[in-house]
Amino acid sequence: MRIPSNPLRFGDRSLESTIRTDERYGHDGLFQGPRGWVYWNYLENPKPIQNPNLWPDMRSTYFIGRFALPAGSSMNLQGSFPYARFFQFALYKFERNTFVAFGESLKGHEIEPDSGSINPFVSGEDRLNEHRDFTIQVLAKDPPENPGHRGPNTLYVGREGKEIQGVIRIYLPDQDQDGTGWGPPATSFGGQGFPTYTGRLTDGTELSQEQVIEQFGRPIVGETTQPMTTDQWVQLVHAEDNDPALSPATAPARNPPEWEKFTTIQYGVVGAFKSSEDRAKIPFDGPVEGGGEGPYLVTYLSRKFGPVYVMKGKMPTFPDTYAGADDRGATTIPETQTQYWSLVSCESVPSGQVVDGLTDFQIPLDENRQYTIVVSRPEDRPANATFENGVAWVQWSPRGEGLADSRNRSDFGMLILRIMGNNPGWAERPDNIVKAGTGKSVMGEYFPRGFYTTKEEFEVTMNDEQDSQIMMTTGNGQQKSLTMQSLKDSRGYLYCELVFNYGENGNDIYSTSPLAPADLDWWNNLDVQEIAADFGANSVQKNGPQWWSMDEVGVMASEPVEVAGIKMVFGAHLPAGTLEIPKYTVFNPAKYQNLLWKAGSSIYQLIDPDGHVYVLQGHKIPADQLATLGEEFQHLPEGWKYRVQQLDHDLVMNLTPREPIPSVQDEFHQIYIRIPK
Repeated sequence: MRIPSNPLRFGDRSLESTIRTDERYGHDGLFQGPRGWVYWNYLENPKPIQNPNLWPDMRSTYFIGRFALPAGSSMNLQGSFPYARFFQFALYKFERNTFVAFGESLKGHEIEPDSGSINPFVSGEDRLNEHRDFTIQVLAKDPPENPGHRGPNTLYVGREGKEIQGVIRIYLPDQDQDGTGWGPPATSFGGQGFPTYTGRLTDGTELSQEQVIEQFGRPIVGETTQPMTTDQWVQLVHAEDNDPALSPATAPARNPPEWEKFTTIQYGVVGAFKSSEDRAKIPFDGPVEGGGEGPYLVTYLSRKFGPVYVMKGKMPTFPDTYAGADDRGATTIPETQTQYWSLVSCESVPSGQVVDGLTDFQIPLDENRQYTIVVSRPEDRPANATFENGVAWVQWSPRGEGLADSRNRSDFGMLILRIMGNNPGWAERPDNIVKAGTGKSVMGEYFPRGFYTTKEEFEVTMNDEQDSQIMMTTGNGQQKSLTMQSLKDSRGYLYCELVFNYGENGNDIYSTSPLAPADLDWWNNLDVQEIAADFGANSVQKNGPQWWSMDEVGVMASEPVEVAGIKMVFGAHLPAGTLEIPKYTVFNPAKYQNLLWKAGSSIYQLIDPDGHVYVLQGHKIPADQLATLGEEFQHLPEGWKYRVQQLDHDLVMNLTPREPIPSVQDEFHQIYIRIPK
């Protein structure tokens, strides 16, 4: 039994309810379970099938049954609608070493009730009505070519007699219900709730429930199989054909984190390690393995980029069913944009375990339905990351990947967002994401975004949109307070940087800008080994001298620090591996900068094959040679171009880690930043 250390929140399942649910429904001969996070973590001796090793929701209960129906036979399930937010009966076929959906499922609101009953999942119905029975038929026939000829409440499994997996899925039972929504959580009751079933053979022979189990049932032995082993995962982390912009210390996490729609393991997991060019060769869409019910959005994280992840977005409208009057659930389901929204913090694929999570009604919203969610370990939780302050908190896995050997990366993190049962009239629903990379354009404000920070920084800047002060942790573990410092006449300003290498703890950047123009005599005589020893770094590398290309620059920088006899400022921390990113490869540094190129001035640009334009930030080639720099490139990739442009209007770029900052480095070690469209 592994009861979590954080106290129960309103809406979390209790130990008593979990135990009673297992006692009531854990003995069916066909549908095994109950399965879910609470059963695996709360029960003293959970059964192997109860291991929720495929990233379940925190407030879900599943029952899984496997069976094979001979051609022409059938099975009927008679049950009652649970008192819950979401209910579904779905079928899956075995493919690609797991069970995948093939379009045969019925969500709660799609099921016709029996005569004299109502469907409580239909908007406007009395969802507390006691008359709530239904019957579902599973036929071993091919589905009609014309969908209009399908029978009511009928699912088709084909005539091949293949093994089928059926899943009963229940999310968020009402507050006065057990984990299934079929009975009270703390007292006995005489109702049935769980479906009963009968069958019929091709020759018309009727089968009792016991005979259905005997003739159709295919019991599950042990845990369900994971789609990826630990060895396969570790090989993927260290694969030679991974995106060069990634480091094995952090892959597949990127900075800033990128959210996307999760489809298949091949695209959503394997593809996350690859470059955009290689990933585009993998089909984006397909059935979700493991019997998932989406749509899902996913992002990968690493604490090496920052110990705190802040997630923001707009919450769609949802039916708040958990609590109504008289300590019961809500009386009706209103018309909403989505039926269910939840966020879970996860471990890697071989573990498949969820660590923590929240459902929509547990997240504070402002007047515009905007939310702020902080993800961190308990020791990194900001003091103001509380419900009372309008901030939700989710725990980052203390085990990281959750691998059971020394290869485990404890800094790994992963978030999965479920948004399911969506109203077809909601234009921004994630179901409409049918092409990779279009999530933000499809979902608009409802598409999540996020950035890394620290406990101290969040406590200072949570309500400060200008980020006037931030806290940053250096590679040797110091806390530095950074403020915005500006140069009004920065074009041609000569500065130098030192890069401090702290191995797996990343790299620190110290600069002479904006304190004073670089002293080249000092620069040329630096003893970098001595400086490294003074700062406890593995090594120190010179970067410069170079000149700012813009007319005004503002950078976040620390108070002056003495380095080898002069003053420099600490301005950035880069994760391990950043400096090894190949030239002309897009990466996303995390930094705060305010940049201005004035109308009438010259700017120097790289243009990639997709038409993205990158403007030169700092240059190491003298200014009088920039106009002809295009003639000097020896390794410019095919399809890339260099150009000089005269601005007819001001170009302003205010950069923050809250949004991606796509950047590239050329063969002369000069950085270019993509101009937003």
